[in-house]
Amino acid sequence: MRGIDEPMVLERGERTSLRQLATEGRLTLRRSGSYGPDPASKTRTTLWADVRPGRGWEINEQTYAQLKALGVPEEPSP
Repeated sequence: MRGIDEPMVLERGERTSLRQLATEGRLTLRRSGSYGPDPASKTRTTLWADVRPGRGWEINEQTYAQLKALGVPEEPSP
């Protein structure tokens, strides 16, 4: 899973990190996949950081929380 400061290269050759994309306002957080152990909680188990426009990366709970603390918005659950 990708960490918040791990270097990455976007499709157009742009070198960046999730933290950089977050500070530029280019990320959205979302959850997908099956529900956790308590389906009534309506919490999906797979976490994503999506770059606008472009693609997304699966991330862990720690990275999700760090990005959320930086003000990255969450997409509403489907």
